[in-house]
Parts: sequence; structure tokens; C-alpha cells
Amino acid sequence: MARVDEQKSVKDKRALPPAHFSLKIESFEALSTLDKYDSGEFKAADHGWRLSLYPKGNKNDNGSGYISLYLSIVDYADEAITSFHGSNTQHGFPRFLSLKEFKKRSNGYLDKKSSCTFGAEVLVIRPAEKEESLTLIRHPTQNTFALKIENWSKVGMDPRSIDFNCEKWNWKLIVYPRVNGKSLSVYLEVVGAAEKQVYADFKLRVLDQLKRKKPKEKQYAGT
Repeated sequence: MARVDEQKSVKDKRALPPAHFSLKIESFEALSTLDKYDSGEFKAADHGWRLSLYPKGNKNDNGSGYISLYLSIVDYADEAITSFHGSNTQHGFPRFLSLKEFKKRSNGYLDKKSSCTFGAEVLVIRPAEKEESLTLIRHPTQNTFALKIENWSKVGMDPRSIDFNCEKWNWKLIVYPRVNGKSLSVYLEVVGAAEKQVYADFKLRVLDQLKRKKPKEKQYAGT
């Protein structure tokens, strides 16, 4: 038996009933003659479970004066459920709720006939079926690539391109000399990343061929 760290647990109130299992007790006063009650088995997350209720508190787990409530796995056969394994098949709260607070009628836990309901919701987290890896490179070792086009005046409308590799990715720099006979278009394309997202901080430039001290270069940045 293992207790849940109450400092790490979250207590909340809600109107909705438990999603997986409800244990209705017609008379908590009559149940209190027992030291422990084990519920029937219920199914949740492809496993069998049951609730163990100590109406007077589990004295062996420092639960005197409280209601003690535990969840037990019945058909343990899944190593992925690391909290429930081997001889440690039960987890819960020895001090789930103080009997004084529970029996106070204004709190709403008991009705006029002394009936009450306990419940459980069980969610088993499975290993991820799909994983994604993110790598950010601030300063690539080689990050400048050029496409030189000879005899520009004789270039037609067909695109020119150059393939290169940067940080294990294949890229293509594409230049359309004349779009509609008027404009120059430049594109950067990543190759072979059909189902992956590639983020790149890049600059596209048209270099000054006259090599002046104050070059007139067209530069466009993108991400």
C-alpha cells in the first residue's frame, strides 16, 4: 500500500459525477460498523480496478479520525503503469477527508438518510505514439551561398537555381529573371521536408557587381 503525497495532490469540487465508477452507500452510519469495504471491480483505461474505503480511517496508515480511500489495480500486467506494480498495487489517501468535515450536513457529503457517494476516474498515460525533435542552430559554420548568372541581358524567363546543403538540410535558391517581363523574383526552398517543419532565419540579396564603397544592394529578410 502506498499513500499519495497530499502536498502534491489537488483537491477540487465539482457538480459532475465521476466518469468511470461511482460507489453509492445507502447508509454511511451502518457502513461505519465495518473497518474496511472493498468495492466490486470496474474497468477503466483497459484495466480492472476497485476502491477500498475505510469509513473510520485506516489506523495502520495514520488515518484515524479521517475517511481513508484507496485505489487498487486488479489485473496488473502493464509495465507502463509504473505507480502500480508488484506488491505495490494500491495507492490512496489515508486522510482523504476528516470525519468531522464529512459529517457536517452543510457540506453536502451526506443527505438526510445518511447516504453518500464515492467515485473514481482513472487515466493511464501511454507512451507517445509520435515524437518531434527540435534543433536550433544559431550560427551555421557555412551560411553564405551564391548563384551567379552570366550574360544577364540574354537570360530569358526560365528560372535559374543552385542546390546546396546547410546544417544537414538540402536547399534550393531559385531566381526567376523576369516575371511578367518586369520583375525579378528570388525564392529559398527547403528540399525533402514533406512532413517536417523547418524554421530558418535567412536573407536574400542581390549583390552590387560594381564593388563600390557604398554598395547598393537589395536585401530581404525572412523567417
